[in-house]
Amino acid sequence: MNVYDFDGTVYDGDSSKDFFLFSLRSGKIGLFKFIKILIYTFLYFIKIISVEKYKEIFFNYVKNIDNLTDFINKFWEKYDYKINNDLKHILNNNRNNYIITASPEFLIKPISKKYNAKCIGTKIDVKTGIIDGKNCSGYEKVMRLNEVCPNAKIDSFYTDSIKDKPLVNISKKSYMVIKRNITPYDEKILKK
Repeated sequence: MNVYDFDGTVYDGDSSKDFFLFSLRSGKIGLFKFIKILIYTFLYFIKIISVEKYKEIFFNYVKNIDNLTDFINKFWEKYDYKINNDLKHILNNNRNNYIITASPEFLIKPISKKYNAKCIGTKIDVKTGIIDGKNCSGYEKVMRLNEVCPNAKIDSFYTDSIKDKPLVNISKKSYMVIKRNITPYDEKILKK
């Protein structure tokens, strides 16, 4: 199987941030929610709240979006251009692809399916905004992959982050994606 990180790797940027801004511009986030998100963003960055609590507050706005599935599809119609063309080719020419991401599954699943990949991400209930389990990052990505595919053998892994070292450690080959360029994984470069 081939495994891919999403934000910064398959997707050029942060899909959660882009979806938030798309929602804001579309009038889906009221002033009160916007201010609350700003306050909790500050609390998260000064390490007063956990990433899970932050994401529950951050993504709480989606429960008020009518026809969320259609809205997400409109987002991907607009932002599909940010998918790495080289990785599109690799995804479309392999059968067993997994995108494993800290971004919410509800947001990444539609684009994963379009590009021939299964999605494992942070599970957020779109009706309540509550996270089911932990943020899908670091070693949690390995744990979640093992739940879906026990004893998975990763042929190639693609990432842009040192945080993905646990997946690098269990992959035959690893690659890093920097500014859309794919090169063999080099931890020293990612640490810079």
